[in-house]
Amino acid sequence: MTQAPLIIIGDGKTLGRDRVRQAARALLEELDLGPGRPSLMPLCSRYGDFMTVIAAGRDGGLPIILPNDADAAAVNRVIAEAGDVVVLASRGDDVAGISGAREIVIVPHGPADGDAASIATDGASGGGISLFTSGTTGRPVRHSHSFAMLEAGAREWIKIIGAPGEAKSLVCTVPPQHMYGLEAGIMLPLCSEDVSVFDARPFFAANVADALNAVPAHRVLVTTPMHLDLLVRGNVDLPPLHAVITATTALDADLAREAERRFATRIVEVFGTTETGLIGTREPTRTDVFMPRDDLRISFDGRRMSVASQWRTDALKIDDTIEQAGEGFRHIGRGDDLVNVAGKRGSLAGLTRALCEVDGVMDGAFVMPDRPASGRGQTRPVAFAVAPGLDADTVRRALRKRIVAAFVPKRVVMIDEMPRTPSGKPHVAGLLAMLAETSGAFSVPGDHPSLAGHFPGNAIVPGAVVLDLALRTLRIPPSAELKSVKFTGVLRPEEGCIVEASTNHGTVEITCRADDRSIMQASVWPDPS
Repeated sequence: MTQAPLIIIGDGKTLGRDRVRQAARALLEELDLGPGRPSLMPLCSRYGDFMTVIAAGRDGGLPIILPNDADAAAVNRVIAEAGDVVVLASRGDDVAGISGAREIVIVPHGPADGDAASIATDGASGGGISLFTSGTTGRPVRHSHSFAMLEAGAREWIKIIGAPGEAKSLVCTVPPQHMYGLEAGIMLPLCSEDVSVFDARPFFAANVADALNAVPAHRVLVTTPMHLDLLVRGNVDLPPLHAVITATTALDADLAREAERRFATRIVEVFGTTETGLIGTREPTRTDVFMPRDDLRISFDGRRMSVASQWRTDALKIDDTIEQAGEGFRHIGRGDDLVNVAGKRGSLAGLTRALCEVDGVMDGAFVMPDRPASGRGQTRPVAFAVAPGLDADTVRRALRKRIVAAFVPKRVVMIDEMPRTPSGKPHVAGLLAMLAETSGAFSVPGDHPSLAGHFPGNAIVPGAVVLDLALRTLRIPPSAELKSVKFTGVLRPEEGCIVEASTNHGTVEITCRADDRSIMQASVWPDPS
């Protein structure tokens, strides 16, 4: 078997497997935990440091907890939920704003030569690893796994990358705090003597290319559809790739085919959950069916799948909509992805794909806003689009040709950049917050002074009043510069007027509607100075 060092550093230096074990023991001594058994929370940006903490927790029998987001607010919520916590970070990591931990420790980091001695992984020790998700209420929810379960998953990952006995070099664009990144970027190298991993997590396309060029063959890119799309559209040159692994959101078959052609490699898509880890794999250019891993017991009840294993006392019912296909399954959509509008059922992921296929749309996402507090009215999905040179109406007209009429959004929000989670998914909470900040409503009472003598018996609200109230609703300062305004319909007294806004390179584009009627369109520069 060809052995590989555990960590590949960008300047060509390596960190051997024995060095990680030594560093883990040194870290345990340095922590001087005293009474109590705190949880270790690695927030390390360097994979070598992250593995050191994992090895320390395993060897010291200490539980390891991983928040769903490295943002200080999310970390603090998990610390409050978990109790006694020691936070560990790499040198240079931003730990400002983190509070409530017993202490914050910087993991000593320094590449050192060492032989590739195997790290024992017999599953006999260690406190296990718990991953926290945000939960439907915003309160962190713990999902705990033993090292035995995670090491079994790593053996399945060895099968995915193929060619056992040949040295492989991983480059990961996904955070190790998430199950996908933990299994592929941390547990896989820990459990295989011939798999190494690049020490940093690249994000931009050029950085991914640099990282792949910095590691030896056979190269495996562990990534997301979002990153894969950036690499293809950016026409980035990559060195020879043994394989590309992708997960987190459904991979479009056309993108997979283009990526395989462009980079002369094979694409493997994995499906799993935080609760179970890896469940199944497929090669999307050859089949739409996922084949489950050998050591799980899969059962179906209609369009729901349950997963059982030796590590769980009860079978876990997967929330996603699944269709059985022979010995495998098709993934139809996530539990929170399917929407029902006017009796029509659809998938937010499918709507998002249609949006991104519109010529000129660089990035986009459909989200489903909360139902109005009144409980009345039909909630419809909202589209967010990054499309320089296009306006909302142009995007909406293009969507009418691509999707069922019930799903054509009344509102398309034009934005400069799509907010995303560390795993590359659209940041839905951020988009909904943006939606709340850029919308509102007003009505003009029948005794408003502007109505006196204005079309008596058939009063309409003057355009100047509509504009003024729209700006006030959006809290746009009086100093703003009005670039253009067009009144496209009439607003009646007491009639509700919906105000919507989006940004386009610093300009605020405002639309006013009454029901489905357009009332006004305006363009404002909020800070002319």
